[in-house]
Amino acid sequence: RVAQPGRPVPVVLDARVLEVSPRPVAAPAWLADLGLSTPAPAHLLRLVLDRPPRPPLDGAAGRARIVLGRQSPAALLLAGGSG
Repeated sequence: RVAQPGRPVPVVLDARVLEVSPRPVAAPAWLADLGLSTPAPAHLLRLVLDRPPRPPLDGAAGRARIVLGRQSPAALLLAGGSG
């Protein structure tokens, strides 16, 4: 999900990961220009919005939360198994 803060009610948009850089890279210049550079190289994620808003949010600040997977607490405890 990508959220655009700064509105009375944040706009939340579903997105998917289009690409992950194979190796950690330096932050792109445009990201550093916005004050969002990272202190060390990191993987670059490219996201695509499932349903782009109208009008487009080109250039609007936002944030993304990546969910790698979901497990119930009980499943995590039981996954350890015995042996």
